[in-house]
Order: sequence, then C-alpha cells, then structure tokens
Amino acid sequence: MFKKYWKFFVIFWSVVLVGIIGVFVFFWLISAGKLGFMPTFEELENPNNRFASEVYFADGPIMNRYFEKENRKYIEYREIPQSVIDALIATEDVRFYEHEGVDKISMLRVFFKTVLLGHRSSGGGSTLSQQLAKNLYPRDEQQVTFIPVVKLKEMFTAHRLENIYSKDDILTLYLNTVSFGENTFGIESAAQKYFSTSASDLTIPQAATLIGMLKGPSRYNPRLHPERALNRRNTVIDQMMKYDYLDEETGEKIKQEELQLHYIPVNHFSGLAPYLREKIRRDADRILKEYNEKYGTNYNLYKDGLILKTTLDAEMQQYAENAVQEHMKKLQQSYYTHLGKQEPWDKNPAILKNAIQNSTVYQRLKHQGLAEKDILKILNEKKAMLVYSPEEGEMRVDYSSIDSIKHYLKILHPAMIAVEPQSGKVKAWVGDLNYKYFQYDQVEAPRQVGSV
Repeated sequence: MFKKYWKFFVIFWSVVLVGIIGVFVFFWLISAGKLGFMPTFEELENPNNRFASEVYFADGPIMNRYFEKENRKYIEYREIPQSVIDALIATEDVRFYEHEGVDKISMLRVFFKTVLLGHRSSGGGSTLSQQLAKNLYPRDEQQVTFIPVVKLKEMFTAHRLENIYSKDDILTLYLNTVSFGENTFGIESAAQKYFSTSASDLTIPQAATLIGMLKGPSRYNPRLHPERALNRRNTVIDQMMKYDYLDEETGEKIKQEELQLHYIPVNHFSGLAPYLREKIRRDADRILKEYNEKYGTNYNLYKDGLILKTTLDAEMQQYAENAVQEHMKKLQQSYYTHLGKQEPWDKNPAILKNAIQNSTVYQRLKHQGLAEKDILKILNEKKAMLVYSPEEGEMRVDYSSIDSIKHYLKILHPAMIAVEPQSGKVKAWVGDLNYKYFQYDQVEAPRQVGSV
C-alpha cells in the first residue's frame, strides 16, 4: 500500500517539477528572444523613434514638416502640462506610480471578469509601460503571432523599461510615441493638428480630448466624430474627478464646454510657400546625401527631427500670396474678355490635340488598348469633378475630361519672388496659383531675360 502511494507521490511531484521547470524555460526563451525578437537593454536605452524634420520662417513660425509615415515632434517632460499627465493616468493606468511595469491587480481583475465571469467590458490590463512597449515594438512587426507570447514579451519589455527609465521618462516616451490618428504621433503634433497650439498650452478640456483619443484614435477622432469625441472627453473628465485630479465643480463646468477644434491639416499643398517648401525638400535631400557620403553619416530628412531655417519672411509671404491671388483674378478675367469667342488653340489646333494626348486619362485608356475613336468618346462624357479657377478657387462642375483640359489651357500662370538686394536673401516665393492643382514651379521655369 505504502509503495503504491509512494509511486503516486513521486509521479505527482515529478510532473509538478517538470511543469515548473517548463514554465521557467518558457519564460527564459521569451526573455532571451528565442521565441521572437526581444529588445535588449541597450536597444531600449536608444529607442528608434522617427521625428519629423521642421522648416521655419526667418521670423520664427514653422513653415512645414517633412515625414514619411509618422508626423511626430519630440517634447520634453517639463513642457507637458500637468493636466495631460493627470488625464492620462486617471484614464489609462491609475496605479502607474505603484507598479513596476505590470499591474498585477489589474491583471487579476481582467482575468476574473473576462475569463471566469465572461464580462466583455472589463477593461484592459495593460499598463502605460506595456503600452509603451507595444508602441516601440508594434505587434504587426513581431516575429510571432501567438497572442499570449506577444503579451508576455510586452510584459518583459515593460519591466525592463521600468528598470532603465524613471516614471517621468516613461511618461515622456509614451506621450512622444503614441498615435493620435491621421499619421500623427506624439502629444505635440496632436496639439498642433487638432487645436493649433503647442502641447504646453493645452487647456484641460483639450488635454482630455486628446487623451480620450487613445482608446481609439479613429473612433474618437474629434474632426470625424465630434459627438463621440465629446462624450469620450467627458468620460476622461469623470475619471479625473473620480481620482481627485479635478474637483467636482471644475469638472462639471468643463463638461459643459463645446469641443472647439482648430484643425490644421498637414499635407503638401496647404499652408504658406508650398512651392519653396518642395524646393527645400529636394535641396535638403541632395545636401544630406552628399554630406552622408563625405562624412560617413546617416542623416535622414524624414525621421531624424532636423531643423531647417529659411530666409523667408512669413508676413511678406502671406502678403505676396494674397497679392498674386487678387491680381490674377482681375488678369484672368481680362484675358477671357480679350479672347471673346475665340480659343487660344484656334490658330494652332495642335496645342489642344497635344494637351489631350499627353493627359493622364488619355494615356491610361490608350495603355488599355482602346482605339482613338473610343478614347475620345470616353473623354467627352460629362461627370462631376473638382476644378480650380483663379476667380472662384476650387469648384465642383459637370465637365468632360476634354472640357477640363480646355479649362486649364486658358488659365494664366504667375510667378513672384522677392529678394533683399543688400544680402540676396529670398523673402517671398510664389511658384503658381495653387500647388494642389499646379505642381510646376514657375519661379524655376527657364525664361528669356526680357521676360524676367
């Protein structure tokens, strides 16, 4: 009898011991990077974040940013308002200052509510440190897809981050890497895009709006879904009141405020001096390539956060663009009056024919193997489209493709450049009417001396 129980006892504890060893081996394999990439301490100390390069006017204002996928500007901890920190902790990780990367209490809550009780709305168990680990090393770039392994990797990485960085440093890294939708990363870029201000000047409701977006940058985008974003902002305010970051009177007053966005889209054609910005981009790429080859460096315009300063005067540039727009309205109307019932191509039909045959839509149809007669039939079909007019700006019309080509053939194209004679500094640069519709820079167009 004793031998029977002894045998059972040995087998039971052998299985337990093997299980414990197996768990430790499994954890070691993850920690050592044997089950997919795991960042080393050295890599965590030097995260490979991409920061947009910035171009500035001579008198201070930012002109543009150059980036590939991530519009991000770095901000120091001292520049982050306390309201942003409070909103973040109250909403995303209320025990942030108590744990070392993994919140065991939150994990147990999620386990019992989700796994045992089947509650779908029990919330997530990820700390800010774990979220930072996911931001630095996104799941879609992992070499493994088994979610428990990925989650454990994030927990190990979060613990390592806590050993390397202070809590303030982790908050700074997090707020500089987190996504706010529309290719916008980091609290500074988000503040500039959605509220036309710097992160340091965010008000409490603005801070709550941006922090509210972290739950779902697309779902709670204040531009696309203002009502949903407003409700989410007020949820963040409620959390701040719940954990005593805001008194009830102030919180309830803020919840009554409207959203009040001041959205600034970031694209190639909005803002001042788009033609010069494109020239600067090409020149900067060339200069950096030559510099890298000469000195063995690896500077990149789109991810190294470089600062480019120009001689352009923001006020003069605005005056120049306004003057060109106003003058061209009158000049274009005068040109139409001069033409009367004539067309610019009447005496030389090849002008129109070449324009049609060189158009993108003609070339695409020809590439599909269509006959000339069929191509022209399609090009003469009217449809709703957006066109640009010097007098009206962007307008929606019912044009055929050939109507559109004729419309643009009659538009005059200006150029303007202002140079300080004593120094040769360029103060204003207008390359054409509208960069969205006309990418060719007329300032750089070859001209006869008399035309200049």
